Amino acid sequence: MNILYYFKIVFRNFLNHRPYSVLNLLGLSLGLCISFVALLYVTEETGYNDSHVKSENIYRLLSSSVHDRMRHSHRNPLESITISDEIPEVLKVVNYIPTSNLIINGDQQKEGCFYSDPSIVDVFSFNLLYGDFETFKQDKNSIIISEKFALKYFNNLSVIGKSLKVGESNFTIAAVYMNFSKKSTIRPNLII
Repeated sequence: MNILYYFKIVFRNFLNHRPYSVLNLLGLSLGLCISFVALLYVTEETGYNDSHVKSENIYRLLSSSVHDRMRHSHRNPLESITISDEIPEVLKVVNYIPTSNLIINGDQQKEGCFYSDPSIVDVFSFNLLYGDFETFKQDKNSIIISEKFALKYFNNLSVIGKSLKVGESNFTIAAVYMNFSKKSTIRPNLII
């Protein structure tokens, strides 16, 4: 009963002082909207790579090109060896190069194709569905693919040992892994 009385007083004050009440209500609404947008932005930017088990130890090294002023994540393999030799805190270095113009079984794959070191499966957390990563690490003619890629090209997830023509070369599929989350810095569909 007492709360109802307070609501009546607030309503009367709102009617008696309309310009100030509207201005206060507008300021409160604007402040809440800005706070929510800032909270959404911070949440979006800080959650990358949390799906990986070793996410607190994964760092991405970017370099800028003088010619096109773009930032690139791929490195010269000699630089990677130097980094791992010179800095004792670095446990593993992974080189990967994204590519967007591979011809796979006659179709052009636009995104999600990577050339990489086999150690990529040791650094990033791949949820294995079929196959094993040891074959990928030892055999240079093997590849690993995501479940999205397997369903697109084979309509099946059990594709271990099948051949896939990439450009002019044939590769054997060694493993199928679950798709990466959208908040991962890399989302490969195919790793050579």
